[in-house]
Amino acid sequence: MIIYNRALSDQELAQVNNYLQTKYGLGGVAPTGPTLTVARGSNGTLIISWSVDEVGFDLESTPVLGTGANWTKVTEAVVPNNGQNTVTIQTNSGPARFLRLHKP
Repeated sequence: MIIYNRALSDQELAQVNNYLQTKYGLGGVAPTGPTLTVARGSNGTLIISWSVDEVGFDLESTPVLGTGANWTKVTEAVVPNNGQNTVTIQTNSGPARFLRLHKP
């Protein structure tokens, strides 16, 4: 998951997708999966959500990207709410974390 502080133009989005497909050998087609929604919560939190109909996915985190990445399930609770799985992540404490929604 990559979060920008603004909406990307269609051209910028295509450039990011192209870069990630090349870097991670994803082939010519962008992978499909659940649509994630990320919202700013109160007190330095992010609220990440996806449809409860998308089963078998785990929200995982790692402190580093690349070959040293060690992805583990987040310890925050996944809470169903209005047809969405939601996870509230505290962002203003501890080291940086990278997040992904992964289907093992």
